[in-house]
Amino acid sequence: MPIKVFSSARVDRWWRSLLSEWAGLVDSYCRYFKDVHKNGEAPYWHGERATLGLLCAAAWRTAQGWSLMEYSARRRSSEENTSGKGDACVGVRGGRSWNLECKICWGSRYEDREESIQGVLDKLKAAKKQLGSINRDYREDEGLAVCFLVPTYRERGVAVEQMTEMFEILKKRSAGRNALVALYRPPEGKVLIDYRNRYSPGLLLLAESVSFPSRGVHK
Repeated sequence: MPIKVFSSARVDRWWRSLLSEWAGLVDSYCRYFKDVHKNGEAPYWHGERATLGLLCAAAWRTAQGWSLMEYSARRRSSEENTSGKGDACVGVRGGRSWNLECKICWGSRYEDREESIQGVLDKLKAAKKQLGSINRDYREDEGLAVCFLVPTYRERGVAVEQMTEMFEILKKRSAGRNALVALYRPPEGKVLIDYRNRYSPGLLLLAESVSFPSRGVHK
């Protein structure tokens, strides 16, 4: 199994299925390009939109799942409503649906593990704030703030261990917070080498649910 998922409280079971499909698509990408690039290739190296795009594609592969990226919405700005866009909506036909706001955090920008984790929590807080600004007419049943963490290392020997330790720390910090944490490893557990010649053992995802006071009416 290329992905490990930890979830707590209200996070829907459907998300486990979605993340499994997403990991399968990421695997397919990595396998497709493994003969093209000597050191491997991963879609999450290309940023938030590329990574979120595969997550939205995976929604259509689940039972009754759907998704839409870059949807039009109105947001509260001070006392006014302004035109804008949301990152994505996903859901299950006849079931629950979510507004997503997503961020990405590059682990190589931080000196140590704790700084990387704090970087994720800071970006998650920003995503939650963005969800709170969505006008009620454009809200789904629930919001989900998402942050992808792409850790990279100078030494191959510590890469997998360090990423796994961050997964365990994020699990502990997420307990009881209506959250989910996922760890993705490339096919066969391979440690890839990115464009900066740093070792890339995989990807971490932290997501936290945001309750809306009322449901939107645009559907």
